[in-house]
Amino acid sequence: IQFVGWKTRNEVFEYMKKARALVFPSRWYETDGLSVREALSVGLPCIVSNSCAAKDYITDDSKGRVFMDYKTLKKQVEELA
Repeated sequence: IQFVGWKTRNEVFEYMKKARALVFPSRWYETDGLSVREALSVGLPCIVSNSCAAKDYITDDSKGRVFMDYKTLKKQVEELA
């Protein structure tokens, strides 16, 4: 896992092209999760928290995984590695 900090829009899409997955670990309820929709639009699988609305975009395993806690987050990351 690489933490890259704040990036411009163009830089974000360059990172997405090279990434294996986007991890969206929000601990609070998020109403949408625009980052998740952007990643899915370029075919990048997403690992998202079950406590946010972005989980609704993960409709099958090809789009990503939903985690409940840190144990399942670890498992989901390992599966997509």
